[in-house]
Amino acid sequence: MIETSKKYRPFPVVRDVDCMISFSVMDTSAKSDGTVIDESEAGVFRNIGTVLDGVRQPQGCYISLERNLWALDGEFEPLPDNAESVNTGWWSDTLLSDTETSSPVSVRFDFADDISTLGWTLYFDSLAGIYPDRIGITAYSAGGAVLDEGVYDNDSAVFSLQHYLGGYRAVKFDFLSVPGRFSRRVRLLEVDFGITKHYDRNSIGRVSMTYGADILSRSLPSRELIFTFDNSDKQYNLLNPDGVYQHLQEGQRIEVKMSVGGEAVDMGEFRFTSADVSRSGIVPEITAHDALYALDGSEFTGGTGDEMTLSQAVAAVLGDYELACAFDGGSDLRKVLLAPPSGSSARETIRLLAQAAMCAVYIDRAGMLRFTQLSPSSAADGSITADELYDYSGVSISEPADGVSLNASGEYRLDSDGKQIQYIYTAGSQGVGSLVQTFSNPCVAPSMGSAVASWLLAGLKMRKQYAVKNRCDPAVEIGDTVKIDDIFANRENAVVTGIEISYDGTLSAVTKGVGT
Repeated sequence: MIETSKKYRPFPVVRDVDCMISFSVMDTSAKSDGTVIDESEAGVFRNIGTVLDGVRQPQGCYISLERNLWALDGEFEPLPDNAESVNTGWWSDTLLSDTETSSPVSVRFDFADDISTLGWTLYFDSLAGIYPDRIGITAYSAGGAVLDEGVYDNDSAVFSLQHYLGGYRAVKFDFLSVPGRFSRRVRLLEVDFGITKHYDRNSIGRVSMTYGADILSRSLPSRELIFTFDNSDKQYNLLNPDGVYQHLQEGQRIEVKMSVGGEAVDMGEFRFTSADVSRSGIVPEITAHDALYALDGSEFTGGTGDEMTLSQAVAAVLGDYELACAFDGGSDLRKVLLAPPSGSSARETIRLLAQAAMCAVYIDRAGMLRFTQLSPSSAADGSITADELYDYSGVSISEPADGVSLNASGEYRLDSDGKQIQYIYTAGSQGVGSLVQTFSNPCVAPSMGSAVASWLLAGLKMRKQYAVKNRCDPAVEIGDTVKIDDIFANRENAVVTGIEISYDGTLSAVTKGVGT
């Protein structure tokens, strides 16, 4: 279950629900291509590079010798002895006053190529409440000429300016003054080259989210988000030169929260993949997926046929993809062959490796690629009672299986004459009249063949299938065990393998699971 407070109640008789979506319209290459320069001074903390590391929130409310910033009421905390062990952001040496200065604190970004953005977002120290209230922005061409400049007011720790600018090679931010009576250092946490659009029930039309996994890794679904929203301000009109539409890029970040009774539940992060705008332009539709979607677009060519551990094989497949992995129950040490069929995508290769290591695999809401066992536990994490069900439909029994035949042959398993060697592993009954289900996976290591076949058969024996429509507890996650009522007044445990959430002012879900 996603962590919630002790006061969280997902199923009151009358619910107040909301959906909040934050859509970051950024130039996705700017940070990797940009070089940041502290134009003013070295800075108290010389970690100017951290303003491009993606950390937008301070890790603590830190004491400093500035006036009224050494409070002893417990709100402030001392910096650790090694200040570089925490991300403080960048602090200037110069203190700014409430009077605009002609010698500002400045930070500049240079880019290898021209970039175009819909604006900029700067994150300051929200915990200490320190931010500049006047900010100058100057953009330059490749030759150093000024393309655009302006001075803007700011009244919060997050400064966001929607201002389209195309074809610039550098941008400088001048921090001119701070609010209040006391002088302050600038504390800059992060800079985004773009803006974040925020939507809630006042602007969202409908939302659908799909999460999924397979207990036997017969598939590897990508989480999907589709949402529509009001476009009466014409930001997504194709012909609006100052609009958002032309700046949409694959991979832009979308964060989603669902609120029940005023408590927000994190639904995870997605990445923009496509947009569809109706003829009227009033109701745009955005589609986004998790990182698995990107793995589908590239062919994996690094197959070797060598035996190695699952963690080694996954690392070889992911390569430069920035995707964290979690291996449960010692699965990282299980032996596999890095031997996917030619033409396999990176995503399909990950699926084959997970199955060869007797794991289910999916990306959780924290963005972690998780290799684990999916089976009901004896203790339930939550429940879907008759009061939460729309009806008692959605419970079925899968086809029976007496045995499994696993074909682990592949193009890397050849004899001295270059002919493919057949590797067939079986489990259960194989006799005449037996119901035998077949699998094919060339990534199964010889030492694991019989064990994998037995694991597949055990999974097929979990025949009770659930796909029940209910009022939706957004805190339920893949891998949770929930107790589900049926028409016969039974309450049995099922492991959650899929969730289809719908929001249109009301909130519902189809929860999929497997029971024994």
